Amino acid sequence: MNSRTILAALTICLLLVSCTAKKEKYDTIIRHGLVYDGSGGEALRADIGIRNDSIAFIGDLSGAEAINEVDAGGQVVAPGFIDTHSHHAGNPFAHRDFPAVLSQGITSIIIGQDGGSNFPLSRF
Repeated sequence: MNSRTILAALTICLLLVSCTAKKEKYDTIIRHGLVYDGSGGEALRADIGIRNDSIAFIGDLSGAEAINEVDAGGQVVAPGFIDTHSHHAGNPFAHRDFPAVLSQGITSIIIGQDGGSNFPLSRF
């Protein structure tokens, strides 16, 4: 066999394998996002694959499929933020400013840092 025949055979094999390869499947893919991972480094233009409520992959997912797809359109995708000094104890939905907290990307709050709490530690 000459080198052209071998090259042609390898090319055909690679094409067949790539056509029959199983596509990755995710519950949700956020496409075309500008990803900040919280490390302080530069942003990464990438897709995010989510499976079972966890990030399963960050990178190029152009060949992957998902039940839900969101096009971030180059907007920032960041992890949820933690409010380390919050006065939203009790029912957060009773606070008029709570929608503002959510719209800023805050997903976790810490309460009781001023010594008061709806759950006094003296009982424990």
